Amino acid sequence: RDGLSSVSNDFSMCELYVPETVFVGNRGLQPILEVVRLNTSMERLSVPGNGILNSGVEWLVHMAAEHPSLKYIDLSGNSISDPAGYLLLYLVEVNKKLECVPLDDTRISPNVQEAILKHLNDKFEPPPPTSPPAPRGKAAEVARMAVTPSSPSNNNSSQHYQRKLSYTNVELESHEGSFSSSNILRQHLLPQLREEEALSEAASSMSRISHRERRVTQ
Repeated sequence: RDGLSSVSNDFSMCELYVPETVFVGNRGLQPILEVVRLNTSMERLSVPGNGILNSGVEWLVHMAAEHPSLKYIDLSGNSISDPAGYLLLYLVEVNKKLECVPLDDTRISPNVQEAILKHLNDKFEPPPPTSPPAPRGKAAEVARMAVTPSSPSNNNSSQHYQRKLSYTNVELESHEGSFSSSNILRQHLLPQLREEEALSEAASSMSRISHRERRVTQ
């Protein structure tokens, strides 16, 4: 009864330690487990070297699987083997509170002990940093343009495309960008119109000359 409260119906214990000098044995573990079950705030249970067997570990796992507070269970120095180790591996998986299960001087193989320890370590490692969400929509396009180098030919084609859009959308009204309607008319549309006018005039002159030649021939 070492470590038990002397107060009747006291279920506020946080730790229960049963030293090996007491040696409760495998059957003596059952009332201890009932005490732990009733003390829902208990965080530590230590029963080292108390003659606990694999069947006792099975009882312990049934009790501790849903215990809300247990963080530490010391079973070192007991005659337990791999079947008990696999039960304890199941326990550390289902009970998210468990942080430490010492198993020194037991017959549980190193591989099983390492699996239990690894699961405990993985459970309490901080999660890896998450990447910021990828930009979407217009922000993604801006980001892509910022990191993608463009060649001069691409720049020329882009400028040509932008000018083409300007001709289509402006219709001699103010443009949203750096071009005004007067600049577009002066720099782009008027030269085209003058060129077309010159070609038309040249064609008319050639037609008149041809007409005169025919009259002279006749």
